[in-house]
Amino acid sequence: MVEIILIILISLPFIAFKVWIDRKSILTPKDIGDRGEDLVNYDLSKLDQTLYNVYNDINIPNTKAELGLAQIDHIVVSVFGIFVIETKNYTGWIFCSPERKYWTQVVYSEKNKLYNPIKQNWGHIYALSDFLQIPRNKFKNIVCFVGDAEFKTDIPADVFTDSSYIDYITTFKNNVLTEAEVESINSMLSLEEESE
Repeated sequence: MVEIILIILISLPFIAFKVWIDRKSILTPKDIGDRGEDLVNYDLSKLDQTLYNVYNDINIPNTKAELGLAQIDHIVVSVFGIFVIETKNYTGWIFCSPERKYWTQVVYSEKNKLYNPIKQNWGHIYALSDFLQIPRNKFKNIVCFVGDAEFKTDIPADVFTDSSYIDYITTFKNNVLTEAEVESINSMLSLEEESE
């Protein structure tokens, strides 16, 4: 009996430490989102910096948003256009349609509704277009799924599940912005980046 009590007393600190470590490893939805954005940041850092300017986690004024701001995960600026990227870090199955307002995520038997990220990102593009005073046809909408989500429907054209969005960005070769416009855009976005 004494041996059992002694084993329990010796084991308690180890059990407490394991519980403490396990609790520290629980990620919040924000942590999961941040990890996804970090993966995309890394991919975007591989773009030729003489041709592309990358901005991450930018807040710009948006009169239509509840808090008066649009939070944009990533913006890539070049003479070839402005690429606005929304990052999603999901697991489970995704059922989607580009036209539908909501998509469905299924994890085991639990269904979750998520706002269509293509439409969400168009909201960012509209706000960014208004802020920069640049026509919307100069923008490209990109949505990146970086988790282990599996699409059970056709993947929409502007949605990527791997780093092929980098290749997509570099396929654009026609200048749609002047060097002066790019410089002005970079100045405005740099100010927003510094103010955060």
